[in-house]
Amino acid sequence: MLLVAVPALGYFGFRTLLDSRTGTFVENPGPADPGWQALVDPSPLTAVVEIDHDDRVTGIAVLAEQGLTLNGGAVILVPAELNVGDRILGSLAPKDAVDQVEAVLKLRIPVIEVVGQDRWAEILQGTTYSLQNPDPVADADGDVVFPVGEVDVGGGRAALFLGRSVPGADSLATLVRRELFWNGLLQNPPPVGTDALSRQFESIASGSHEVSILPFDRGAAGAPAPDTAGIEELVNRLVPFPAGASDGDRLRIDIVDRTGAADLDAVANTLGSRGLEVVSIGNSSSFGSGPTVLWVSPEFGAVEELQVDLPGIAVVSDSALSRRDPIVLRLGDDYQDVLGFPASP
Repeated sequence: MLLVAVPALGYFGFRTLLDSRTGTFVENPGPADPGWQALVDPSPLTAVVEIDHDDRVTGIAVLAEQGLTLNGGAVILVPAELNVGDRILGSLAPKDAVDQVEAVLKLRIPVIEVVGQDRWAEILQGTTYSLQNPDPVADADGDVVFPVGEVDVGGGRAALFLGRSVPGADSLATLVRRELFWNGLLQNPPPVGTDALSRQFESIASGSHEVSILPFDRGAAGAPAPDTAGIEELVNRLVPFPAGASDGDRLRIDIVDRTGAADLDAVANTLGSRGLEVVSIGNSSSFGSGPTVLWVSPEFGAVEELQVDLPGIAVVSDSALSRRDPIVLRLGDDYQDVLGFPASP
């Protein structure tokens, strides 16, 4: 009976739906329609933890890709000698070291790649780089393997070039070699194989890109400490859509257009370049006129900080928002002026 009933019920049910005139067809709104909303993905970030033959962290390179569908990006070199909370970065395990880098950058870094001798050999394959080495590099036995002058760096020897100095050399001398190597790698990326990291190298190298050293202050003892202001300026310039590593790192914001004509992509890029974490963009449930306004939770306690980032915009307390909800920026007719957009031609 079931074998007969199921196909029959399916057929008659299908015919009933086709003949029905009482149902409502629901269509998702598009970008030009009221009520449309889209989440904003943070910029893709990867921490490449460079290690030597002893599995000691010799440096961290943060890869900041331009976007999920755009080529280009940046490499931020973090020295292993960085003093983070009375600890030296190079003395930590890779995961702990990346946790400290996240705290310093105020950025969530979801992907960690630990790269030593074997992994460099897999990634670089047969690619070698002719670099002008500024100081001698010795192996574990103290023998100089990379003298001063032009040297060829490739395969597993990259780990040695990136991570060692002769005894008595300036501990930060490795930063110069690392900068030379990473610039060479982006100028001539290794073949793209099955390794996800080599694909990232190719993506960054095939667009506008740069290699930058993390800003730091050198203390009396010689150990570099993070330069907070310089780091924030660097992040704002290199990371289009930053996302905080923990609560309170960055102001989280939803952008809602009530004009029906605002350039939401441009607004999101503007806020991202000011260090704000853009969570979503969208349209108001109905379009109309009015000024640009910021809605915050009654428990929001960083009004002064918000007005520094977005001066001249009225801040309104909204009881519908909870303490953990993002700020809501409702764009009005004046949004270009209050956000400092260039004048329309």
